[in-house]
Amino acid sequence: MAKIVAYLSCPGKTREVMTFYKECLGGELEIMEVKDTPSCESMPKDMQGQIMHSSLTNGNLQLMCTDMQGPEGVTVGSNVSLMLDCDNEAQIRDWYAKLSDGGSANSPVSPAFWGGLFGHLTDKFGVNWLLNCTNP
Repeated sequence: MAKIVAYLSCPGKTREVMTFYKECLGGELEIMEVKDTPSCESMPKDMQGQIMHSSLTNGNLQLMCTDMQGPEGVTVGSNVSLMLDCDNEAQIRDWYAKLSDGGSANSPVSPAFWGGLFGHLTDKFGVNWLLNCTNP
């Protein structure tokens, strides 16, 4: 079943932020550092300890966060994205096409290193969307 997950960008504070939310909300916290991803080879040495991706899960509650940011930096409002966890390849491609219409197709749907499909867009209202399909 498809769902929406809040995805936060908190450069340099992700571990602190997610530890706080775990203390508040409980659940299981998973943290992936840059050095533990295929991206590590293209990242500067001082970024190896930064958080590429983190996820806090407690039942149906899921919150994600990263230290990573685009070249435009992070401003209030751009630090939150809505993530759609899609059921299949047809759904992720359909939703990506519809949501990006009139907006910006920042990263078209393509294979991701974790084995699924991933795409990133900003819709015509300025809302950031991350679309993921773990089992295409």
